Amino acid sequence: MRLLRGAERRAGLASPLLIVGLGVVLVAVALGLAAAYALTGSSASGGGPSPGSAERAGGGVDYDYVPFGSTVVNLSGGRLTRYLQVNITLKVPEGAGGAVGQCVEGEKATFKNWLITYLSDKRLDEVEGAAAIRRLQREIQDGFNVILADSGAADKVEAVLFEEFNVQ
Repeated sequence: MRLLRGAERRAGLASPLLIVGLGVVLVAVALGLAAAYALTGSSASGGGPSPGSAERAGGGVDYDYVPFGSTVVNLSGGRLTRYLQVNITLKVPEGAGGAVGQCVEGEKATFKNWLITYLSDKRLDEVEGAAAIRRLQREIQDGFNVILADSGAADKVEAVLFEEFNVQ
């Protein structure tokens, strides 16, 4: 029987340790890929496209985006020390961007006045959090669609998108 020296002993142990280490790494990578696939697969089948993407699958609808611009208002409160700045883009059905854009530009004062009046009536607690922001988006969409209808526009705003939303 032969006694192994230090270097020979370490070389003999390195091989099994290397194999076990590689096995652990491969299992970790496989689990990571499986988790990513599960998360991606569930969100893709979870009801519609991701935000900002056009609905193309199955002959859906594409969208045009109409920039509205930035608006700054003081929030309702005792000393008017808080303000809200929003930068809005309107999501409209494909092909309606030109007509809605012309209507918005032609009636810019009406849209801006409505938006300033609407947002100025909000308190700080009414603009904080994701649920409040979604409610604001829906209410602004409804208000803009009323103005569009009053202007004789046939198209409607599908969604109001905030490019900026700052509360100070």
